[in-house]
Amino acid sequence: MTITRLFRTNRTQAVRLPKDVAFPEDDEVSITVEGDARVITPVRLTWNRFFASLTELDVEFPDREQPEPQERDWR
Repeated sequence: MTITRLFRTNRTQAVRLPKDVAFPEDDEVSITVEGDARVITPVRLTWNRFFASLTELDVEFPDREQPEPQERDWR
């Protein structure tokens, strides 16, 4: 078990995670209250957040040639 101290920054409470228990590269976490405990988990990219992030891209994708639809026998 790793123990650390809480501290105040401005008017908020913060916790510094020691290196051995720090999250890899995540920069956003969610905090769930479970009784007296606080559970900190990384926020995963959901499909809704993924598609919302695509609207922030300023990239023009070129048109591409599409083949003609194939005739199919659907029997």
